[in-house]
Amino acid sequence: MKKTNRTLLTTTLFLSAILFGASTAMADVLDAKFLTMKLTPNPISTGQKGKAYFQVQNTGTIRWDSGFRLKIFIFRAPSGGSTERDDLIPDPHKLRLSETVLPGGRTEFSYDFVGADWTGDYVLKVTMAKGNDEFGDAETVNLKVTAGQYDSKLEYRDITIQGAKKVGSVYEVNRNSSYTLKASFLNAGEAQWIPGDVSVRSEADSADRRTIAIGTLAMGTASLRSPVPSGETFVYSYTMRTGVPPGKYEITFYLSKRGSIFGDTASIMVNVVDK
Repeated sequence: MKKTNRTLLTTTLFLSAILFGASTAMADVLDAKFLTMKLTPNPISTGQKGKAYFQVQNTGTIRWDSGFRLKIFIFRAPSGGSTERDDLIPDPHKLRLSETVLPGGRTEFSYDFVGADWTGDYVLKVTMAKGNDEFGDAETVNLKVTAGQYDSKLEYRDITIQGAKKVGSVYEVNRNSSYTLKASFLNAGEAQWIPGDVSVRSEADSADRRTIAIGTLAMGTASLRSPVPSGETFVYSYTMRTGVPPGKYEITFYLSKRGSIFGDTASIMVNVVDK
């Protein structure tokens, strides 16, 4: 009888072990492995446009859907720099899955970014997440941001006066009137133009150099109102008032970084007439 009980007990334990092991083997697993991580260019200049690319594999047993996303943040910033930067890190909603990824499958994430205005070495941490819960491999990728080169492109044809009559290459305007003047600067350098750091300057002189028309035909120095990334155009506009003596004037435009001129300088001729 005792032998039979021992046999039954042994059999029960054996079956329990099998069932327990089977349930453990069938448990759902969330796991991920990064196959490719690229930030290009690297190094990148301040204001320069870049692209981030990540390829990740579903190495677990659970299917990924729109509730899953790539989670990326700045793990370490240069001394004095901030880890809260939307120029390097996109909106989290842009990194959500737009497709279903089965176990063993692969997916890709990519986004555009701009070189931060604070130079130095950044360390970005990436992982997969379901909602806010991270899982799988957590990897880091380094990004170096440099100062970059400042340059601008501006030609006389990039400067226009709305409502003015153009005679050859000279704009003719009526005295004691108002016009809108626009000058389009192309950021042809690597560095982003930052408000408070880069300013636009407009100057106006009569043909005989006897009259300086700052505050009327030209507006002097004005700071940028928003950043201008590399490759983009900044349009500077103001209301030009022609309450000056009749005659021809030259209006000149250029950019400066903390007082140092960079890039192209361009001018137009304006003839102020009595009507």
